[in-house]
Amino acid sequence: PSGWGNAMLAMWPVTACITENGGVVAWRDHVTGHLRQRIAHHTERGERYLTALRQLGAEIIERFPDVALSADQPWRLTDLAIDYAEQVPTASAATVAAIVAMMHEAGYDTAVSSIHIHAVRPANDKADGVRALLDIRGLSWAHYETHAAFIGDSANDASLFAQTPMAIGVANVRDVLSRLPVAPRWITERERGDGFVEAANRLMAARSHR
Repeated sequence: PSGWGNAMLAMWPVTACITENGGVVAWRDHVTGHLRQRIAHHTERGERYLTALRQLGAEIIERFPDVALSADQPWRLTDLAIDYAEQVPTASAATVAAIVAMMHEAGYDTAVSSIHIHAVRPANDKADGVRALLDIRGLSWAHYETHAAFIGDSANDASLFAQTPMAIGVANVRDVLSRLPVAPRWITERERGDGFVEAANRLMAARSHR
């Protein structure tokens, strides 16, 4: 959610965050130090849009009581996130598919992560967010390809697995490899957050030996 991204920028030693599957880019202005934010398709995403998303979320929860709105939904600006495996018992594949179908019927594009089912309109993905950030920074995609690594674990990471030469999947990405058009180039031994730490340590070790 964008709210998490803003908190990270305020508290962590990072200069930018891409949140909500590429829907929001936030960054620290290098001249003023102020936080700034850009919302993709902002002319089509306002209070009426958010109200419609909330209504869709209520309808989904009523129809599928075993899932829930994501705990961070109040801090989202572009999408609806349905929790099917984070703070509720993991829902069946049939339930996930039915919720995705319900979102499509309502006219939304969807993305499924390892814990949430997202509805958004118009569509955007994580690669869109990276391109927006590069534009803000005055950098090219070629710069990204030679200077960046991407670490992910789910189907909604597909755009950056496909477009990032140094793409890394944490071990639980194996659960969704059949749904990825392009698999990550490397896969860690550990899952989830532990896999991220493993990859980060390997990258830092490689830098120290240069």
